[in-house]
Amino acid sequence: MEKNELLSNRMCFNGMQYRIDSEKVIAITEYVGHEINVVVPKTINGIPVTMIKYGAFREGTNIESIILHDGIEYIGDDAFKNCKSLKSIVMPSSIKSTWKQFRSTFKGCINLEKLNIPEGVTCIGDHAFEECSNLKSIVIPSSVEYISEYAFCDCVGLERIIIPESVKEIGKWTFKNCVSLHEVRIEGNTTKYCSTSFENCASLERINYGESIIKSGISFTSDNLTIRDGILVDAKTTNENIVIPNNVVAIGESAFENNDIIY
Repeated sequence: MEKNELLSNRMCFNGMQYRIDSEKVIAITEYVGHEINVVVPKTINGIPVTMIKYGAFREGTNIESIILHDGIEYIGDDAFKNCKSLKSIVMPSSIKSTWKQFRSTFKGCINLEKLNIPEGVTCIGDHAFEECSNLKSIVIPSSVEYISEYAFCDCVGLERIIIPESVKEIGKWTFKNCVSLHEVRIEGNTTKYCSTSFENCASLERINYGESIIKSGISFTSDNLTIRDGILVDAKTTNENIVIPNNVVAIGESAFENNDIIY
């Protein structure tokens, strides 16, 4: 049953503590309920709910699913951090992108299986999905331009990732320790990588690039890589050659670190 009450001078609706800001919109500040399936309403008492504040659902260990209705514009850092039972979340298209969006927002959600980042988000913040060990796939929308450091670090179940052509930069250790990741597709126009972006991706077999890509300092732990016509493809253990074509203009630090064939 829906409840709207005052707890210790803080307003509360269905276990969601909230405040009304100066613009007459509601921000969810903390979840103190015990529901397994949580629905954040579009309005409370006719006032629109537009924000999930810092750490609002953090450590909500009982929560298995969350639905955010259209109208939510802002999700704060650590908002769902360590919601260890969370399996799914519905993200609205109304979310407005900010620099470093989703910083540690889903970190430690070890049972999160799938999530679609809404179109319009331009940056996936640092540690956004770190330690989401059950996440096997994620859809990155074509609006994303930056994927920050550690964003998918320790996503040990992640098997395949498609990076849209809109992405301009991938940060340090973004996919570090994604030990099940075996294929990466970068669809083009990406211009900057850090030397440790794919560190310790031990199962990485294939990286496909758009023709416009510049190879610059990507670190892999897979052996025997071939660079051909600006495209990094097919690490094969039977091939002991690395071919670097004329159109490669830069190779960054540690680009081939931990490849035993380099000596």
